[in-house]
Amino acid sequence: MGKTALILGATGLVGGACLARLLKDDSFEKVVALTRTPLKVKHNKLFNAVVDFNRPASYSEYCVGDVLFSAMGTTIGKAGSKEAFFKVDYTYPFEVAKAAKQNGVGTHVLISSLGADAGSSILYSQVKGKLERDISLLGFTTDIIIQPSILLGERKESRPMERIGQSFVQKCSFLFVGPLAQYKGVSAETVAIAMIALAKGNNKGKLVVENRELFTFEK
Repeated sequence: MGKTALILGATGLVGGACLARLLKDDSFEKVVALTRTPLKVKHNKLFNAVVDFNRPASYSEYCVGDVLFSAMGTTIGKAGSKEAFFKVDYTYPFEVAKAAKQNGVGTHVLISSLGADAGSSILYSQVKGKLERDISLLGFTTDIIIQPSILLGERKESRPMERIGQSFVQKCSFLFVGPLAQYKGVSAETVAIAMIALAKGNNKGKLVVENRELFTFEK
């Protein structure tokens, strides 16, 4: 019998790539995507739950399955304030993870970030680190944390600073060798492949996958 995958952040770069692969993967017979707005994607094994993330009680019933793939995130610029950024990058994914754990989901796969550190003075890294820490404390049987560097791929939304970063790492990829390999840009497709492969593996407990390790999943 196939598994049920839950996915958060399916409208984003990595989440979208992960969703597309999950729909083609016979290991999963059902995919539940929790989104704020309806997905354009249609598939016979996809259930799109359009929810209000400000009201956990309104979506907890959908957080039932085997694996939760969490790839929700934004930027301070797009969110409009530090408070709004914290809500999207910490509160929403944490509350969904908590609901999933309470409903018996055993595996959680989190897309975090290179440099995530709850004690960082950099807000982005600090929030990512706090989310990693607090989701791990929930006690999933399998707790997978992926820490990519700059993500490569075409987003539906405009992120000018990210595009500048993408352009730099692509043009100067030859520089990212040895100790600098950790900072090499990685494609969203590669991250999506890693997410699913790791979830299907026999991993137990907490597993942190750093950026340099993601390239072993490239096709």
